[in-house]
Amino acid sequence: MLAELAIRDLVLIASARLELAPGLNVISGETGAGKSLLAQAIGLLMGQKADAELVRPGAERAVVEALFEDDGGTLAVAREVPAGGRSRVRLDGLLSSVPAVEEALRRRVAFYGQLEHTRLLQLERQVDLLDGAEAMAAVRKRKPDLILLDLQMPVMDGYEVIEAIKTDPDLKDIPIVIMTAYQIDRSRIDILGMAEQKVDKPFSAEELVRRVEALLAAEEAGQ
Repeated sequence: MLAELAIRDLVLIASARLELAPGLNVISGETGAGKSLLAQAIGLLMGQKADAELVRPGAERAVVEALFEDDGGTLAVAREVPAGGRSRVRLDGLLSSVPAVEEALRRRVAFYGQLEHTRLLQLERQVDLLDGAEAMAAVRKRKPDLILLDLQMPVMDGYEVIEAIKTDPDLKDIPIVIMTAYQIDRSRIDILGMAEQKVDKPFSAEELVRRVEALLAAEEAGQ
């Protein structure tokens, strides 16, 4: 969980420190009170683009620091955005990279903003695979948060992929959304039941996004 957040010279915030309690924390306030800046600060830690315009006028740099706590211990993360030059990130006080910080926070933070679900439609955030064997190799290597699976694939079909994933102790918890326009093979209906969702083609992008959002939210709530 996010235990503490400190901000210096970010846009209009000269200095702020927020200590969070275990469980649900609600931050409220009037329009313009700075709620969105807190979200922006967390976004910077999560790897969002850093721009010199984020630095408070007259300051040399903006700094966002956070302390995360979980059963594995604590993790300190910091992002510095100078008025001129490249931003820097630190993990536990040591210089690091944005991808390394993203990986360290991936299982600690689920960060959602308005229209965040539209990122699912961006091609660079998708992995396209032509057959089931490629899919299994990618799943074992990447261990994705969710799998969109077509039943009709060469080499290994979708049924074989589902069975391989759901019987593997390291992969079985990855949710699967099946997409198909074909009639279901009734002799393999038990395998189909291992998947979390089924979407019949044709479907709208909005429907698919809703299904994916619901599954990811349920997975996050169950952690």
